[in-house]
This record gives sequence, C-alpha cells and structure tokens, in this order.
Amino acid sequence: MEEKKEIIRRAAVEVIAERGFHEATTRMIAERAGVAVGTLYNYFHTKEEILAHIVTEERSRRLAFLQRVRETDATAETKLREFLRMHFAQVGEDPLTVRTVLREFRFSEREELQPLMDYFREIPRVIAQILGEDIESPSGRLRGTALFGALQAFTLEMTIFPEEERPRPEDAIECLVDLFIHSRRSRANSTRTPGADPLQRWEEMDR
Repeated sequence: MEEKKEIIRRAAVEVIAERGFHEATTRMIAERAGVAVGTLYNYFHTKEEILAHIVTEERSRRLAFLQRVRETDATAETKLREFLRMHFAQVGEDPLTVRTVLREFRFSEREELQPLMDYFREIPRVIAQILGEDIESPSGRLRGTALFGALQAFTLEMTIFPEEERPRPEDAIECLVDLFIHSRRSRANSTRTPGADPLQRWEEMDR
C-alpha cells in the first residue's frame, strides 16, 4: 500500500513540475502513475492533498536532519556545513521535488496546504538555532530567514538554470558560510560604532 502511495507521489511530482500545480489534474497524475483514477482516490481525494503529502514528506525529512545537526556539540560553522551538504545532495538526487515545493509556495494560503506554510515557517527557525541565534529576538529570526532565503535562491538556480549556468554546491556552501559565519565574526571583532549593525539597531528598537 505504501509502495503504491509512493508511486503516486513520484508521478505527481513529475506532472506538477512539468505542468504546474494549476494545470495538473488527478487524471494526469493517475495516468503517469499507471493506476486508475479510482485507485488514486483510495489514497488522495484531491490534488491539493497530494501536494500536501509531497510537502509533508519533504518537511519531515529536512526537519529530522536539521534537528540532529542542531543537537550536536559541533561549532555553528560545522553544523551549517553539514546541513548545506545534505541539502544540496538532496537537490541533486531529487530536483523535481525540491523545485515543486519552492514553486508551489504561492498556493500555501489554502487550508489543504498548511504543511507548506508550516515548512516555510519552521525551517528558518531551526536554521537560526544552528547559527547559534536567539530565535526569540528579531535579529535572530531575521538571520535565519535571510539564510533560508539565500539557500532558496541557490536551490532555484540549481534546479531551473541550464547546467552550465548552475552554481556548484561546494561554491554555494563556501559563499553561505562566508556570508553568515565568517562575515559575522569579522563584524564582531571589528571596532564598529555601537548600533551600526542594522539588525542590531532594529532589535534595540523592538525592545
């Protein structure tokens, strides 16, 4: 039963990646999966349910890994590198799922797709914790969101650009580590005017 459900999930990923969520139909997905539409309805009642399942699977996999990384005693840089290596490895292994999740975010206001909204809320918070940020502070949340946004940008390039224009995962990792770890250390060690950091100023204003 779970094997048939996975076949339908994979077929849905392919159809949605090719046609877009709006144009995809349960009939197209059933045909791609090699099952009758009635069989598909034994597992999912609507295409929204199928997309919610795709997102839930992706969210669970990434959150589980992020939680494991967060709970280690490694440095923030080591944790970030480990997460980024895992992320880009999965992008290479399953680019269609990753692209589908990112592209269909615009539908996340629909009740059936609440897992998609949850995904985009939770991941930045866990990333912020990996960076050693206080997720209750405005600057901590912003840094987590900023890294997640930068990661999405690299991910889109890796899944939609022609192969010769895609950034290499190792280059993306170095760029993100330099931007969110090394540059912050440089700012912390510099003799800048107190309050010069815009995120820090915003956090002080929020108090």
